[in-house]
Amino acid sequence: MIFLCLYLFSNLLFSQNIDITLEKNISEFKKGFGYYLKSDVVNLSETGKNNKYRLRVVVSNDTKEKLCAIVLRYSLKLTLRKDNEIMHTISLFSSSLRISQLDQLSSKSFYIYDINNLFTEIKKFMKTNYIPVSIIVEMMREPKKGQELLFYTKSFDIVIDK
Repeated sequence: MIFLCLYLFSNLLFSQNIDITLEKNISEFKKGFGYYLKSDVVNLSETGKNNKYRLRVVVSNDTKEKLCAIVLRYSLKLTLRKDNEIMHTISLFSSSLRISQLDQLSSKSFYIYDINNLFTEIKKFMKTNYIPVSIIVEMMREPKKGQELLFYTKSFDIVIDK
């Protein structure tokens, strides 16, 4: 009975979904159009060559009502390791996405390129013997009257190619 109630009311509980995926640029072009493939980890080369990534954010509206004036705030931070001790940085970059309208039962994709700005910060940490472990993306919907707070966190592991 409880599962039936949860199933029937799941549309009200989870009316807006956010999915974040990492995509790597595999194009040889230096500027302009690039080809991106989905990636599970951030592969960093010490030379810095081909360290171009973006985050694809898909926001879905699963309700039968139109959503208007949505603001999604996001921040990027790092997980670091030094001498077997794990630590998190504070937010290194933060910004927002604005969605003017999201129709009923639809979704929209947005791209965040700020992840590329983290690579200079990662190099600074590596010069001081900190090893980057992962990039953490935190995202939340700016609260409005009558709406629940929506918060989402996703982590992407970092692999350093030598």
